[in-house]
Amino acid sequence: MPFRQSNHPLNRLVVRLPLVLSLVLMPIGFIAVVQTYQVSTEVKQRARSTLTAMTSEAVVAEREIIQEAFGTGQGIAGYIETVRPDPEACSLLMKRVTERNPNYSFIAYIPTSGEITCSSADGPVTISDSAEFDAAMERGVPEAFVDMNPIVSEGSVISAVTPVRSLNGAAPIGYVTVAVPHDAISPSDADEGTLETHPIEIFTFNKEGQLLTASLGLENAESRLPQNRALINLVGSDTTTFSDTDASGIERLYAVVPVADGKVYALGSWSYASTELAPLRQGVSPALFPILMWLTCLIVAYFAVERLVITHLKRLRHKLRAFSQTREFSIAPLGASAPSELQELNASFEAMATNVLQDEAQLEDMLFEKNVLLKEVHHRVKNNLQLIASIINMQMRKLETQEARMALRNIQERVLGLATIHQRLYQTDMLTAVPMNDLLREVINQLWNLGVAPESKLTLKTNIDPLILLPDQAVPLSLLLTEAMTNALKHIGVPEGEENGWLEITLTANEDETHQRAELCIANSTGERVTAVNDHHSSGLGQRLLMAFAQQLDAKIETVDEDGMYRVIVRFEVHDFTPDAPVDEVAPEPIEH
Repeated sequence: MPFRQSNHPLNRLVVRLPLVLSLVLMPIGFIAVVQTYQVSTEVKQRARSTLTAMTSEAVVAEREIIQEAFGTGQGIAGYIETVRPDPEACSLLMKRVTERNPNYSFIAYIPTSGEITCSSADGPVTISDSAEFDAAMERGVPEAFVDMNPIVSEGSVISAVTPVRSLNGAAPIGYVTVAVPHDAISPSDADEGTLETHPIEIFTFNKEGQLLTASLGLENAESRLPQNRALINLVGSDTTTFSDTDASGIERLYAVVPVADGKVYALGSWSYASTELAPLRQGVSPALFPILMWLTCLIVAYFAVERLVITHLKRLRHKLRAFSQTREFSIAPLGASAPSELQELNASFEAMATNVLQDEAQLEDMLFEKNVLLKEVHHRVKNNLQLIASIINMQMRKLETQEARMALRNIQERVLGLATIHQRLYQTDMLTAVPMNDLLREVINQLWNLGVAPESKLTLKTNIDPLILLPDQAVPLSLLLTEAMTNALKHIGVPEGEENGWLEITLTANEDETHQRAELCIANSTGERVTAVNDHHSSGLGQRLLMAFAQQLDAKIETVDEDGMYRVIVRFEVHDFTPDAPVDEVAPEPIEH
């Protein structure tokens, strides 16, 4: 079966070898990617934990002051019932607590009426029209909020509010407020060392999402807060980190930590340009580096195979192809850069090609001598057969009886048929391929000229398709045609109502996907015989020969006797070689005409 070259890219060695290497390295690469991803994830988690810890560290002072303020408020709220009836004693208590803690600017007990008579300030104060007061009374829970314009303190303050309840624990009867000035808890002052070491911005906010403090000032805080997350949405969260952009469109990392449980939270903000965020601002995922290394190995393997193997294989392929097409090649090494294995392969090919050319030259000489000898044999056999036919013809002239002449004539026709076959064999250029269309026409014309007188009322029709057979089939087919045509000429007749008899010979060839088949048909008209033949003394030799030749062809013979026509149909398969069957061992039933 001829080799069919596939030009698919995957069939190339320069592609297959890197693919095989990639499959071998794939498990290692997969493990490297997973491990790198795990390490990267762990580094990011540690970085976020570090940021959270730095946020907690940055608000240590704020946490202490605010928690202390709520503690102070809770302590006063538990004691206020004993001093609330005496405004002077109650105010004295508030003043003493304020004086002892420099972080407090104002402490007061505010009843539900909003009229303050117990405070660290001098004289009564009213806040009944304050919106914050009304909201705090309605909620009735500890909380902190910003008062930018306090009534007593100078400057903005953070008020830590603690509800005061009666002994039966019903609705609040008021609340204790502890005011802490912003100056006392500013992150830029309280944690100056931390802020100088780390580029961090700290914000605090209450559970209502109200901003309490900012390291860069409340007036500038909005530009650094997360743009897509409101502070109210961060309330109630445990310690967490997230990325977002600020109002300026700069991407920042934020960390949220509780300052006073459920009341105050701290928000730390870092720019991604800071050193602490280096593990988080990687433009390329670390997991891509093993993949890039894998791709680099594939590229190196590709060019290595191309340089060390494929280039030399192409040169060797060119030599092989040139040798296969033209039987020419040049003896030359592949080059110093070629591997020793390919050098050995090239040397082996050159030695093999030299031996092949020498062997082919010897075979051509032997084949030429064989053809010359075979043609000489066929030529001499043809001459001998023609000599025998001439001797038979001389003997026929001396015979007196018609019956004896007919017997010798039949023998002469068979001998001449064999001579014609051998003549065609030595005249053909290829002894193993006989053109049957030329051979059969020559046999037909010879038999027609011998067996039909010029003045007879007979016509000949032939239709022979081109067909090439080996001598093993060409000889028996020609002899079968000779016997069948001789038999037809004996029994040909003129049909009733017609003037002439006729003989028609056709050879058709057809081929399917697996086999080539042929069909030979010899048909003659029947009726009043043109030649007188004594059928009573027929020996049946012709019929036996027909069957013998058909068996050598591995053919099937079919006879059809119709009104005014008789046909012999021979069907056979064209094959390479069929052993000759001895004629004397074949004893089939004769064909009746």
